[in-house]
Amino acid sequence: MATQLLRTHHPQQNGRECLFGEIEDGEMVLNDAGRMVQTVWDEIPENYSGVEIDEFVIMPSHINGIVVLVGATPCGRPDTGKVGQSTAFDLSFLAIAFAK
Repeated sequence: MATQLLRTHHPQQNGRECLFGEIEDGEMVLNDAGRMVQTVWDEIPENYSGVEIDEFVIMPSHINGIVVLVGATPCGRPDTGKVGQSTAFDLSFLAIAFAK
């Protein structure tokens, strides 16, 4: 999936600023901000109990990642009221805060 996104996503053409790096020869090359985001993402499980990380990709203008809340009680989705369905979140900015 990440490779396909790298081939088709060109933030410069969409008027977006490249905050986290550039695509060079089909590969994402992280800048300082991109490396910082990668480090913070990798350290989430070490800093927050009950939180695991899954798939994650840094694109030039945004990030996508899946955060798993371990042991969280399922609750109904507001739009359907169904219990226990998982949802993937598109994180446009990594800002996670949990009460300890």
